Amino acid sequence: MVSRGSFLPHAVCLDYGPLMWLHALSDGVIGLSFYSIPVSLMTLAWRRQDFEFRWVAVMFGAFILLCGSTHIMHVWTLFVPDYLASGALKAVTAVVSLATAVALWLLLPKVLVISSHRQLALVNQDLRRQLVDRETINAELEQRVGERTRQLEDLNRALTLEVAQRSEAETASRHAQAEAERANRGKSRMVAGVSHDLRQPVQAMFYFTEALASRLSDAAGRAILGDLERSMTTLKSLLDSLLDMSKLEAGSITPQFQDFEVGTLLEQLAAEFAPMAVGKGLRLTVVPSTVAVHSDPALLGRILGNLAANAVRYTDSGGIVIGCRRRGDRLACEVWDTGVGIAADQQNRIFEEFAQVDGSADERGFGLGLAIVRRLCGLLNHDIRLRSLPGRGSVFSVTVPMIADRARRAA
Repeated sequence: MVSRGSFLPHAVCLDYGPLMWLHALSDGVIGLSFYSIPVSLMTLAWRRQDFEFRWVAVMFGAFILLCGSTHIMHVWTLFVPDYLASGALKAVTAVVSLATAVALWLLLPKVLVISSHRQLALVNQDLRRQLVDRETINAELEQRVGERTRQLEDLNRALTLEVAQRSEAETASRHAQAEAERANRGKSRMVAGVSHDLRQPVQAMFYFTEALASRLSDAAGRAILGDLERSMTTLKSLLDSLLDMSKLEAGSITPQFQDFEVGTLLEQLAAEFAPMAVGKGLRLTVVPSTVAVHSDPALLGRILGNLAANAVRYTDSGGIVIGCRRRGDRLACEVWDTGVGIAADQQNRIFEEFAQVDGSADERGFGLGLAIVRRLCGLLNHDIRLRSLPGRGSVFSVTVPMIADRARRAA
């Protein structure tokens, strides 16, 4: 144990002269100055609760406080040889100094990444510039939005007006269409009535012609009766076409689908058109068939009859062939002729009402037969195709669903 009596104070070595007082005053001022620094650090740590490194300020305060205390202890040991207390104070100061130094080195990487005041000022300046730019952009956007809003409002008003006008136009169009449909139905009823009423006197004229033909013996009279009979046949064909067209427009034709063999239908066509073909010096060939199809026999007969009548009407030499051939699961009922043919630019138009091959009506037809054929095919969901070359003839093909042989045997 070291006692004060074993040592002399430092002032003895300095002979209590001016040099002693220099050390005493210097250490005193340094100690008091060091004491003021922890006060400022503690004030900072206390008032800045958001300061991230408050513990560093506390450690610095303790370190500087102990450093100041060692200087005060130097003044004390000038006059009192209390070197044990001085050593103990230095030991505590050493521990705190070491801890503070270690803490500073550990803190250094974190502090280095913190932006400096200049960097923060530049960032703040950039942020202010961005804020100004954003305010400018927002002002421009608000102006554009305002202009666009006005444009949209104008467009909306225009669209509202257009919708109202279109609504009025559609209402007027519906009224006009309803009136047209009523007028068309009236026309169809009138045409159907007139056609039906005219068929009876025409049929009576056929009977009178046959009666006169059996009594006339001279060739001139028979020739006149032949011309009359052909004219009445043409008139009857026109009446039948008008009646069919009026029924189609009125929607009064309902298909009656059934399974049947086309052979019977082909035989009827041969019996009906053979006299007409022979009268014009044409060869009429009907290829027999036993294939069964699913369709309306009356309407399919009307379709093939119109095609055969056109073939006879527009063929002056050669012949006509009526037959069928398979196309997958469908049967193509075809009518070939060696007539005038149809140009490619007229093949779509020829199915329109009152359309003629040469663009004008003549004694050969009225332009209703193929229009009726197309409508009847649409009603039966049958496809009709045309292949033709001017001067070479035409081939009209109507495809009909076939009945499989296995299904027919099971039935």
